[in-house]
Amino acid sequence: MQHMIHHLSPVGRIGLVLANGALSSQTGGEGTIRQKIVEADLVEGIIALPSQLFYSTGIPVSLWFLSRHKQQPSKVLFIDAEMRKSVLAGRNTNARDYTGLSEVLSGLCGIGDCIYKTSTPGLHILLAGKYPPNPVELLNGKYFSMLLTEARKVYDYIIIDSPPLGRVIDAAVIASNCDGAILVIGNKSVRRKQAKDVMAQLQKSECRMLGV
Repeated sequence: MQHMIHHLSPVGRIGLVLANGALSSQTGGEGTIRQKIVEADLVEGIIALPSQLFYSTGIPVSLWFLSRHKQQPSKVLFIDAEMRKSVLAGRNTNARDYTGLSEVLSGLCGIGDCIYKTSTPGLHILLAGKYPPNPVELLNGKYFSMLLTEARKVYDYIIIDSPPLGRVIDAAVIASNCDGAILVIGNKSVRRKQAKDVMAQLQKSECRMLGV
């Protein structure tokens, strides 16, 4: 991939077919390579293809689209939807009194008043806000769908970090409003049955699975 990017012209674009392992592998410094590609804002999109798509191999693959001449940096909104027990604000900001998702969904403030810029160009964040007594009701309410509708008009990508599935259904409710979901499973810490149960919950939301 690095060799092909090196030979791209200043206005060049390229499409690559890579094994899905390229999305997460850390072998040979691959994690650092991916990070630099993202930071250089070369990625236009990544599409995970269905497994067993090719006769010659059963390895699942993805399509990567890269460009040196994107019209403008992608605008990304990261939403921290872990309203029950978020640690994101405490670990990554010095803010003490801030508003976030829970206030937006409660109708206490507008989305524009609660979105914060980050040190990464084009990346904005909506923190979880103060702990509400009814997170699922808020996510099922009208303000959540209105929030995503308005955000889609401004941002190229919206990434929502949800609470773990299993004990609560917040993530399944969120998924029903999303174009796709990526399931993050802790290595050697989640049993196969637990993973299958979580997958079943996501499938009920009719959200397209992009990867695990």
